[in-house]
Amino acid sequence: MKPLKLFVSMSMSGKTNEEIAAQMKQAHQEAERIVHMPLVLLNTVFDLPEGTSPLRYIAESIMKLSEADIAYFCDGWEQSRGCRVEWMCAREYCMDRIEQYDAMLKMRHCPTCGELLRTQKRLEE
Repeated sequence: MKPLKLFVSMSMSGKTNEEIAAQMKQAHQEAERIVHMPLVLLNTVFDLPEGTSPLRYIAESIMKLSEADIAYFCDGWEQSRGCRVEWMCAREYCMDRIEQYDAMLKMRHCPTCGELLRTQKRLEE
């Protein structure tokens, strides 16, 4: 079976590269613990020229999200405009999601079709 890909959504504003890397690593480890399998972490730190519009960043991010099997939303995602857009895309397109709220983690079903999570289906095959 091909390894599943993980997209991590988190606010990066005001954080150092080290802080971002540490939070990505923690999210990656938590996601692997939840799904009980290794995941490939997609790189969502974009090296775009200074002055690039926020809309361009979210466009790049959504392109990466489209490659993922699972999306992990770090604590505080609800306060970030970009994270909310990513969440809405993941939800509307029935992606498997892990949502972090104050150190609590929740795995989400597809709200539209109510089916089992795609990740779970792959594990059962």
